[in-house]
Amino acid sequence: MDNKTKQVIKNAGGEIIKVIKMHGEVLDEVTLANLKEQSGDISQFDTLVLEIASPGGSVSEGLNIMVWLDKLSQEGKQIVTVVTANSYSIASLIMLVADIKLISTHGKVMVHNPMVPLLEYVNANDLQQYIDNLRQLENTMYELYQFFTGLNKEQIKMLMDKESYLLPQEAVDLGFADMIIDIKPKSYEMTANNQKPINMSKTLNILNKVIGMVNKSEFINQIYSDLEGGEVEIFQADAATYAVGDRTSMEEGEIILSDGSKLTIVESKISEINRSAEGEVAPEAAEFNEGEAPKEILTEEMIEEDAPAMEQADEIMAEDEVIEEAAPAVEEVVEAMPKSIVETKKETVTTKEVINADVEAKEEVMIEEEVEMKEEVEMIEEEMKEEEMIEEKMDDHSEEALEVTEDHMADMHATISALESRIAQLEDMILGYDSKFEALSKFENIATEAIDTLASNTVSNFKPEARVPSTPAKVLGGSIFSELKKKRGL
Repeated sequence: MDNKTKQVIKNAGGEIIKVIKMHGEVLDEVTLANLKEQSGDISQFDTLVLEIASPGGSVSEGLNIMVWLDKLSQEGKQIVTVVTANSYSIASLIMLVADIKLISTHGKVMVHNPMVPLLEYVNANDLQQYIDNLRQLENTMYELYQFFTGLNKEQIKMLMDKESYLLPQEAVDLGFADMIIDIKPKSYEMTANNQKPINMSKTLNILNKVIGMVNKSEFINQIYSDLEGGEVEIFQADAATYAVGDRTSMEEGEIILSDGSKLTIVESKISEINRSAEGEVAPEAAEFNEGEAPKEILTEEMIEEDAPAMEQADEIMAEDEVIEEAAPAVEEVVEAMPKSIVETKKETVTTKEVINADVEAKEEVMIEEEVEMKEEVEMIEEEMKEEEMIEEKMDDHSEEALEVTEDHMADMHATISALESRIAQLEDMILGYDSKFEALSKFENIATEAIDTLASNTVSNFKPEARVPSTPAKVLGGSIFSELKKKRGL
C-alpha cells in the first residue's frame, strides 16, 4: 500500500493498519480462510485494508466474505477496500462492504447477471428449475447492489444486463467507490472458466442469510435437498441450522435430508428431528460459480508465463527423438572399435604437422596485432597532448569568467537579503494571527459552556448540537450493514 493511501486511511481515523490481499479467483472454502490467515490476530489492528484484484468466482464464498467483513466491523474495526486492479463479478459486491471504498486510477469494476457455467443432460423440467433459481438469484443481487450503492433497481438491472465495465470515475459516480487514488498500475487477475456442477440451493441460502442480516429478519429461509433430489424450504429462527418449531414449505409427512437427518413435519412445522436416520447420504454438488468476465478469460501474460515450460517440454521430446535415431549408429561404432584404434595411431604424425603449422600462423597474427597496438598508443599520446593545450586555453578563459561570476553572486546576495527581510515581516504577521485565533477559540469555548448551562437550566428544548469530529472513531458493535440501513432510511 502506498503512502498516499495510508494517509487517506489515517485521516479517516485508522492508526494501526493491517493490509490483506484478495488476488485471483474467489474459490469456495479457500479464499475466506486465506484472508483470515492473512489478518491474523485482529486485536493487533484497528483498520483492515482489503486490496482487491479478482475476476470473481464463487458467489457463496464471496457472500461469506461479506458477512465476515461486517462481523469485524461490529467488533469495532474500520474496513477499507481498495480496488488495485480489477474487481469483477462477485468481487464487485465484496468491495462494497466497507467504511471507505477506494479505487485506483487504473482500476475497473464489472457487474453482470449470474450465469450457469455448465449444464449437461438437462431435461425441460430441470432447465425450468435452473431458470427460476437464476431469476431469484438476480432479484436478490439487485437488492444487494441497490442497498450498497443507493441506485434504484432499474439502474442496477440495466448495468447487470449490459455486463458493464466501470472506469474509476464511473464507479465513484454510481456509488461503487468513494474516492480515486493514484497508485502504481497493478496487473489484472484473470482465470479460465471453471466447469463445475451447480448447487443453486447453497448459493441462494447464503444470499438469504445476507439479506436477513441487512433487513434484521426474524426468520431466514434456507433450502435443503432430500435423498430423492427434491427440495424443502425451512424458515429458520437460527440462521446456522434448522430446529423443532421452524416453519417449512412441506405441510405434512416425513423427509430425509441429504445430510441424513429425518424430519417429521406436522402442520407445516418441524415437530421432530432424528439426526441418526438411516439411508444413503447424497453427495453435495459444488457451489454455484457466478463466473468471471467472459470477454477477458485468458491473458497474454499467462500464455507468456507458460511458454518456458512448453519450450522445455519440446526440447526434451526432441532429445528423445535424436537418441532413438542415433542408436543404430552407436552400435556400428562399438563393433568397429579395434580398427579405429589402429587407424588413430597412423594419423598421429599427420596431426603433429598440422599443429605446428597452426602455431606458426598464430605467431604471425600476434606480430601483426603488436604493430597495430603500437600505432594506437602513438595516436592516444597525440590526442592527450592536444587535450593539454585545450585545458591551458580554458584556464585563461576561466579567470575572465570568475570575475563575471563574482559580480553575479553579489547581486544574488542582495536579493536574498531582501527576501529574508520580507519573510521576517510575514512571520510577525502570522504570530499576530495566531494570537487572534487563540483568543477567538477561548471565546468560543466560553460561549459554548454558557449556552449549555442555560439549556440545562431552562424549560426550553433548545440545546446546541455537539461539534462532530471530522473523523469519528469506530464504535464497538457498529455494523456496516446497519449503518448503511440508517443512511438509506430503511
